[in-house]
Amino acid sequence: MDKKHYPSNYENCDTVGCVIRDQFGRLYAASSTGGRGNEYPGRVGDTATVAGNYASKFAAITVTGKGEQIVDDGVAVRIENRVRDGMTLQEANELTFKEAIKRKRRYGWISIDKHGNWGILHTTQHMPYVVCGENKILDVFNFDN
Repeated sequence: MDKKHYPSNYENCDTVGCVIRDQFGRLYAASSTGGRGNEYPGRVGDTATVAGNYASKFAAITVTGKGEQIVDDGVAVRIENRVRDGMTLQEANELTFKEAIKRKRRYGWISIDKHGNWGILHTTQHMPYVVCGENKILDVFNFDN
């Protein structure tokens, strides 16, 4: 079958991502994606790549959105490399965000560094999230804002 038999409905995707800094300072990144639906057989999405999820002792990042763009830009590993090379997480996030806007990308990410600093950026209209720490909610996305 060719790709025309696999229509895309990008607006109704349902990715769940998580980045964690545990009590020992270890960092983790993971996500599960519902994809866009009706994907072409053999397609590999971004979730299973360092572009979509990456964690090291420097930073953890998980990305959601248009998978092909995420892979092309190497988003998660790009942010981690910038932190590893000396940028703050905020600087790495902001630079990556500016590049995504310039390229007209459709994705977003959550990130955390070894110090517990976190960031959430997205070029899409919405990207629901919850940030928790020390048994309490620190921030939450609200559709009313």
